[in-house]
Amino acid sequence: MDEYLALKAFKAKAEKEGKLAGVEEEIARKFGKLLSYTDETIDKMLSKQLKNH
Repeated sequence: MDEYLALKAFKAKAEKEGKLAGVEEEIARKFGKLLSYTDETIDKMLSKQLKNH
């Protein structure tokens, strides 16, 4: 739970500083790790997300 709250605070700080775009992938990867996804699964999910934008 502490890791999730730290990640949430990191995101809020990045948003406040106008730097969210530069750290979105890092946040997504860390969140995926919190959910116990493998690096391969995270890569696939991010790849799909990029294709949809």
